[in-house]
Amino acid sequence: MGNVVCRTAVALMASAALVALPTGDAFANTHSTFLSSDQAGYAVTGRKFIETEVWVRLPNASRFSREVGQVGASVELSNKHILVDLMISACTDRTCQRGGKPAWRKYHLNFSLFNSSTHKLICSTSSAVAKTRCPGIPRSWRKFRLRPGRTVNLVLYYSSTFGDVEADATTSGFNSATYDNYVPGTGKVFRQARIAAQFGNSPWSANRYRAPARPEHLITFGIPPGPAVAAEFALANHQGACADSWLPHHRVAMTRRGTSGTRRAVASKAWRYGCDFNITLEP
Repeated sequence: MGNVVCRTAVALMASAALVALPTGDAFANTHSTFLSSDQAGYAVTGRKFIETEVWVRLPNASRFSREVGQVGASVELSNKHILVDLMISACTDRTCQRGGKPAWRKYHLNFSLFNSSTHKLICSTSSAVAKTRCPGIPRSWRKFRLRPGRTVNLVLYYSSTFGDVEADATTSGFNSATYDNYVPGTGKVFRQARIAAQFGNSPWSANRYRAPARPEHLITFGIPPGPAVAAEFALANHQGACADSWLPHHRVAMTRRGTSGTRRAVASKAWRYGCDFNITLEP
């Protein structure tokens, strides 16, 4: 309970910081685009991050069965040692492979921990192998499912006080699930945070992709409607900001191998306090 109260307090302070800070080109700090084999979105770097949070309306994944096998929304915290990922995803057909017959599927949650250098999976709440299954998975987490069209708030928070990472998913109707049994210990520093569409089970998956005939909108990330009442990223000093803000930030584009080449999925320029942005599948 103490951790929940602590995270809520940090989120409120981050919100206040977001409202207080000017937005737009006056504080733009855009850097080179990051390339990924499996993600498209925004990354912020160079600070001590403790939280990544976003709202997203889940699309009907079956609409994209021709192009990809899975559609997911991911929030991350990472450093040179570990990458912590919270994702909600749904397959586009019954096999999770591109090109299958479209199948309407509900979205499910997955919390994963990876070695940042080797990309090796350390643990996952969805792992079928006991050795790589994260400990203490609540039944509510395993059973959590959302229909396409629902809006969900994804939150990944590191408590420097308690030394644990809390992953939360909450809908506008207050249906929620929490996983908080990964405890890396106090004193950890996460220098990168990321919000992205993800198409495989890890940020480095070798994703099979078939280009659409024309650019196709996939998903929109952002904050709730109305005045700015939430930040997407919170720092250890309790400042908060969004994807396209005064923080050093990079768009993340998906290419075939995560190297230079044709871009398969891209993030748009952000709007509304630099918080809202689209992901588009590219021809």
